Amino acid sequence: MTDGATECWIRAADGSEAEVSVLGGLICVARPQSGDVWQIIIELADRLRAAILLPDGTLLCREETRGHLPEGMEDDAVLVPEITPAAFERAAGPFTHPLT
Repeated sequence: MTDGATECWIRAADGSEAEVSVLGGLICVARPQSGDVWQIIIELADRLRAAILLPDGTLLCREETRGHLPEGMEDDAVLVPEITPAAFERAAGPFTHPLT
């Protein structure tokens, strides 16, 4: 890429993968497959204290980031103590176990 973005793939032990692009302070996860790669994505978001913007416009983020949200965005945010698979499912919809 010529825009300075870094791209890579992450792969879980079960073989499921997702494409990850990093540009500045933005991390984009594209084409996550069904499987354990979701656990990696969710753990990464939690460890980085990052927010997850879901396709429906819902923002899943830690409660501690409330003060950093742009004005009006709190209305569409799901604020949780930590981003976990269960919190992700509540915001994004149900998955079968394991996350698929």
